[in-house]
Amino acid sequence: MQAQTLSNPLENLQDIHVPESVSAWPLAWGWWIVIGITILGLIVAAVWFYKRYQFSCAKRQAIKEIYTLQANQADWAQKQNAILKRTASYYFDKHTVASLYGQRWQQFLVGCLAKRKKGQITQEINQLQKALYQPQPPSTDQFESCQKACLYWLKHARFAKKTPTVEVEASNA
Repeated sequence: MQAQTLSNPLENLQDIHVPESVSAWPLAWGWWIVIGITILGLIVAAVWFYKRYQFSCAKRQAIKEIYTLQANQADWAQKQNAILKRTASYYFDKHTVASLYGQRWQQFLVGCLAKRKKGQITQEINQLQKALYQPQPPSTDQFESCQKACLYWLKHARFAKKTPTVEVEASNA
C-alpha cells in the first residue's frame, strides 16, 4: 500500500479554485466624476464652437460676396464699401456705424484691427475711400488691392460687442 501512495503524492490534493475575475462594474465614484466632467467639457466645447460658428456667419457671407465682385463692374468700390459697412453694422452698434464715412470710417476700420496688423491695411483702405468718390471708374490694380484689403479686414478684424473708438474732430461752433 505504501507503494501506491508514494507513487503520486499529488493525488490527495484538492483542485485550486480560481477566484472570479474582478468586474469593472459598478465603477468607483471617482470614475463617475471623471466621466461627468468629460461629458460636461464636451458639451461646453460644442456649444462654444456652435456659437462661434453662428457669430462668424455674417463675416463668412461677406467674404463670399467680396469674392463675387468683378473688376469690370463700374461700382465695385461702392459694393465693397457697402459689404464692409453691412458687416460692421452686424457686429457693432448700427447707428454708430451708419453715421461713419470718410476719414472716421477709415479710422473705425483700422481701429478694429490689432495694433500689429494696422499698418498692413491703412493705405489700401484709404485707396478704397478715394475710389468711392472718383468720377471715373477705378483701375483694375486698385480693385485687386482694395479687394485684398477688404478680405484682410474681414479675416483679421476683432469683432466684439464694444465699438472701437473713433477720434471725433472738435467743432468750433
